[in-house]
Amino acid sequence: MVSLSEPLSLYSIPALWLITYYPSFKKSFIMNKRGAWNNVVPRSNIARIAEKKSINPELASRLVLMDGAHQNGLENMYFFSAAVLAGNYAGLSNEQLNTAAGLFVLCRLAYNYAYLNQRSVVSAGIRSTIWLVSLVSPFYILFQAVSLLRQKAA
Repeated sequence: MVSLSEPLSLYSIPALWLITYYPSFKKSFIMNKRGAWNNVVPRSNIARIAEKKSINPELASRLVLMDGAHQNGLENMYFFSAAVLAGNYAGLSNEQLNTAAGLFVLCRLAYNYAYLNQRSVVSAGIRSTIWLVSLVSPFYILFQAVSLLRQKAA
């Protein structure tokens, strides 16, 4: 049986990578299936989505949300990954690291779900709240790591 006392936090980094890239893979698959994917200039696909006759406006809106969820994941992945690495380097307890990393991964799953399914100002507010709550984990890990390293240096 897996326990929080085991060194598991580093697994959260590839897990977060999958969570971050899922919306992009889904977007690319849908666009490719409809003949709207240009692999020569892939970063321009979303900008040109309105021109594509094979994609109705509702689907275009969902594809833009998928792109946004992916971009936000990229923006957060590096900060979180650095925090987990710093926490492991500093020697934080496995319980602390696993709990904080697990909460962040769960928040990112909830964030993607909220982002991909938002249809109103209220649901967008819920998404933003999930994002804000998720930031507690990497900040917690970093501050705990710095505190522990300062204690060790003293």
